[in-house]
Amino acid sequence: MSATTSTPDTAATAATSTPSTPTAAALRAADAIAAAIADTTAGADAGSSCKDDAAAAAAAAAAVAASDPLDAVGFDPVQYINIIFPTEQSLAKIDSVVDRLQAKALELEEDLSNLVRGQSDGAAEVASEILQVKAAIEELYERINMIREKAGSSEQMVQDITRDIKSLDQAKKNLVTSITTIKRLQMLASSLDYIKVLAQRRQYIETAQLLHVIIQLITYFEGFKNVAQIAVLFERVKQLEQDLRRQIFSDFEAGQVAGLESVARRFAWLKRLLKTHDEDHAAAFPPHKSIAEVLAATETTLDVKVMLAALQQSIEFEGKLSGRFELQQFTEQGEAPPPKFRGIISSCFESYLRLYIESEDKTISVMMDAYRQSTVMQEDDYVLQSSTDLFLFYRQTLVQCSKLSTNKPFLDLCRLFGKWLRVYADVLTSKLP
Repeated sequence: MSATTSTPDTAATAATSTPSTPTAAALRAADAIAAAIADTTAGADAGSSCKDDAAAAAAAAAAVAASDPLDAVGFDPVQYINIIFPTEQSLAKIDSVVDRLQAKALELEEDLSNLVRGQSDGAAEVASEILQVKAAIEELYERINMIREKAGSSEQMVQDITRDIKSLDQAKKNLVTSITTIKRLQMLASSLDYIKVLAQRRQYIETAQLLHVIIQLITYFEGFKNVAQIAVLFERVKQLEQDLRRQIFSDFEAGQVAGLESVARRFAWLKRLLKTHDEDHAAAFPPHKSIAEVLAATETTLDVKVMLAALQQSIEFEGKLSGRFELQQFTEQGEAPPPKFRGIISSCFESYLRLYIESEDKTISVMMDAYRQSTVMQEDDYVLQSSTDLFLFYRQTLVQCSKLSTNKPFLDLCRLFGKWLRVYADVLTSKLP
């Protein structure tokens, strides 16, 4: 057929052009179909029968109702026209087909407009959601920073609380130590007062027990000796021990007898003394002290001042005897008799005057320690004060010793002075510029 052969060129031309949008492609396809139909109509027979027209209309409706070929990617307008108008008689309804195609094109264009409008609205919503997400992220970041700051402040708070707890714990320990120290100090003071009462009553068992407690308490205060009140307590304890020792030995030595004729009685006295200790007083003393052995080997300790006083009284008594009897013999016989009374008592002290020499040695040693710590003489000083004090002490001591003895103790004293003069010279030499 001429209509069928003449339309492919036009349809092919329409199909080869690439539509920019689906609506434009549909419009172009409709124009191609219309052109093909016009060409076919121009050469068709106007006198086609009604039966053919009905068949063409049914075919066109079937083509449109089927799955729309216009939506296909590889759309072929010639094939589409041949489907719609399979016969020449079907071209009679071409106007209705064109209207339907144009309506389809408008519908597609409206759908496309709605789709574009929806896409633009979706983009705005997406942008709004992105802004909301950014705001949420910023808020989350701020909350994270806030949590981090709170965590840091919480850690610092925990450290402060821990430090305060440690401080309070140390304060508690110091308070407990202070209370314990005060209680022990009170116990020590009261014990020192009470032990004197026990010693006066001669209750040595109770005295020994309390003395043991006092020694333990005073040991606790070894680190507090620099405190004046504690130092006084140490001196009291030391003096207490000395007083108790003298009192105990005085009690045990009571009833001694003197003289060679009383040796047997002295031995008997010592036996009774040891028996009394074993039966009555041994439990009051610790075994390692060996008090019984100490009693058996006890020597009387001489007090230097008491000894010198006794020696001086003995010398004065000897002088009175000599003045009375030797002077009377001299006047009757006309010549001086040999001394009978001088040294008859005082000579017994000769061997013990070493204690007096040792006492003077300690005194000079203390003086030298003070000289070592003294300052150097000033330019306007012609005589050192230390030298004046030292030689004045030498003079007084020599005079005193000469009254007591001019024998070996006096020689020992002179040698002692010479030793300390050499030490004094070294002290002065060390202070020279």
